[in-house]
Amino acid sequence: MGDGLQEYRRHLVESRQKAFEAFDRTLLTLSAGGLALSLSMVKELSLAGRSSFNLMLGCWIFWLLSMTCTLVSFFASTQALGKAIHQVDDGEAVGRKVGGRWTTVVNVLNLAAMICFVAGSIFVVWFVVRL
Repeated sequence: MGDGLQEYRRHLVESRQKAFEAFDRTLLTLSAGGLALSLSMVKELSLAGRSSFNLMLGCWIFWLLSMTCTLVSFFASTQALGKAIHQVDDGEAVGRKVGGRWTTVVNVLNLAAMICFVAGSIFVVWFVVRL
């Protein structure tokens, strides 16, 4: 691989890492902010009725799951990076999944976090429409 191509690849890897970091940070911030904002509406919940309360409860559960998946993903990411470092050190990085199973865990957790965030957002919109 030529020097120009190696530099371009390095740029792609750095950009991908920054995108993952921004995704995790944004998802965690939005979930926590949405949860805090919806908790401030507890007074309205007491007036809204049982079915509306269930919608907000669903929202809280999904946003908490989103935050949990994101936080566990941070841990899994450190494990994947550690595994990748060992693979490079041992000369096993070529032809194998870099990061091993931990990379799959990170990808699954990130997808689950995004799905849970969207589901919680749907629940809160549904709640607001019913008010």
